[in-house]
Amino acid sequence: MGFKNGTWNFFESSHGKGAPDGVGGALKRLGNHLVAHGLDIPNAETFYELVKDHTQKIKLFYVSEADLLKYTDNLPITPLATIQGTRQIHQIITFKEMEMFYRSLSCFCAENDWACEKLCNCFFKAQFVSFDKQKDELKGKKKKSRYYQIYDSSSESEQDITFQETDDEDANLEELIERGEEELEPQLFEIPSKTNIVQGAFIIVELLGGARKKLKHKYAAVVTKVCLEEEDGDYSVMFLIKQGKQGNSYIADEKDESIIDLKQVKVILPQPKIVLKGLQRVVYEFPFNLERELV
Repeated sequence: MGFKNGTWNFFESSHGKGAPDGVGGALKRLGNHLVAHGLDIPNAETFYELVKDHTQKIKLFYVSEADLLKYTDNLPITPLATIQGTRQIHQIITFKEMEMFYRSLSCFCAENDWACEKLCNCFFKAQFVSFDKQKDELKGKKKKSRYYQIYDSSSESEQDITFQETDDEDANLEELIERGEEELEPQLFEIPSKTNIVQGAFIIVELLGGARKKLKHKYAAVVTKVCLEEEDGDYSVMFLIKQGKQGNSYIADEKDESIIDLKQVKVILPQPKIVLKGLQRVVYEFPFNLERELV
């Protein structure tokens, strides 16, 4: 249709609602009215025959199961992998057919320049997916692959799932996790400076503690604000709390914020993967054992 880019945002208010919902509500009320006056509506075809004679403003069409199969049987089967946790996605951006970026929080700040294919890093970096690449990978598979779901099952809500592929039929969940840690390449940290510490950056902060303020303690944190020159300190940060036993999963403690100086920032961490667990809990998963870096 000539579009160069596009975005779709899902909001809590009227999530997924539109004009068809109003039409559907009006038709259902009409159907209830007909039933209340002694008519039976045992199936969709009967509903269509009765309702179409009682409404002039809404034009109805009946599509039978045979009509659907006539078209669906001729659709090309494209092997596409699914995106897990779709109920947690609130913004989708695309610049190219079969490719898209997505994130759990929408952002419309001035850093976004969609005409130049530029996205902001507010809150956290947008995730990228290429359906063409997924299709090629699925077509090229010769062996039957198994996918294991690694997630915290403490909530019944839809989870974001990390997939680890294996051809080992006897591999268990613990072995897969250990295998992933062994294959991890050494992680390079960025040296902190005023140019690369931005809002949303993950850092390690060194604070002094103890009775005489001589003991050095390291904490993981996320930058929530870059302070202005007239403000005290350089950055406002929110500290992270470890989750689980692996040492790579953390959540932000909204009750533990502080103002720090640039000299207190030891390193800049790589952007973690955002995993949504439950309805509101955001977990940051780093590709290494972060707890070891805080010793």
